[in-house]
Amino acid sequence: MDTDAEKEEALKKQSGLYRMLIDTCLKQGSGSDPTNKEESWQLMNEAYLLVTKHGKKYPETEVVWLTTRAWNVGVNLFVADHVVEAEHWCAFALRIVGQLDVYKESYEKRMNNIYQEIIEKKDLVLSRRMKRTVV
Repeated sequence: MDTDAEKEEALKKQSGLYRMLIDTCLKQGSGSDPTNKEESWQLMNEAYLLVTKHGKKYPETEVVWLTTRAWNVGVNLFVADHVVEAEHWCAFALRIVGQLDVYKESYEKRMNNIYQEIIEKKDLVLSRRMKRTVV
């Protein structure tokens, strides 16, 4: 039977493998192209499920990495004017940040301020698209 230390070490290795897989997937193609992000999105969600399943046992540095990586993908998409996809990734980052302990408060404050800008622009873009389809 595995000891707690062995389980913790296995989880640490698994989280590191997810990091490498996600990073490799995100390096393929353009950072501002939303079409090449599906595999990364799936891996991020799998890693997030592990985070929620294991709670505080999941390495916090890996949770920070997941948060910042998802957030940076969202910001890159936002800058490239893919606001709907940007909101998707940034909302996910905000969900992940909720799992943090030490860094939660400082990350959450800064991210929420920027997220409001993204939401406002997304709403504007969507309303313009609706007007074009009506005309």
